[in-house]
Amino acid sequence: MPRTVWCVCVRGVRIRPEREGGQVARLNVYLPDELAETMRATLPGLNVSAVLRAAIEAVLDCPHEEWACADCGSHVDRDAVVRTEVERFYRESIERIEPLVFALGTAEGAAGALQDVARSWGVKTGPRPRPTRAERERARWNERKPA
Repeated sequence: MPRTVWCVCVRGVRIRPEREGGQVARLNVYLPDELAETMRATLPGLNVSAVLRAAIEAVLDCPHEEWACADCGSHVDRDAVVRTEVERFYRESIERIEPLVFALGTAEGAAGALQDVARSWGVKTGPRPRPTRAERERARWNERKPA
């Protein structure tokens, strides 16, 4: 079963104690009793508003450049994940196109097979490239024409 990947913020948390002019929104934040008790015992005098504000700013400013495992938090090489998935898409596409190649199929058929693979991956696709009737007739006429 593949592991879930989520973003890890790479920028440091900023705490700006000064107020930046204007109104300040009031929010109610609810914590489980056990967490609130642990927080009070471990971090007496903690400015929860400043911590929450800094965390929200960090999430909003996050460039999402790094990935981490949602289960254990270890670093995940984003490029390796993307490369693996592109290779898998390529292999699946070739498997779908290969029978057309050996049956001397058309590029139009190959485009259709590729479009089917893309759709099975959840990729939104546009209309399949297809020559007009006149273009197909012209191509057939050119094939029959003596050299």
